[in-house]
Amino acid sequence: MTQSRRPSPLQRRVLIVLAALDEKRPG
Repeated sequence: MTQSRRPSPLQRRVLIVLAALDEKRPG
């Protein structure tokens, strides 16, 4: 994690995917 100031597009993508999965999950 050398670039802590600006997250890489990949990290943002992962966060988006995780958020989407959370929304799909009930509860």
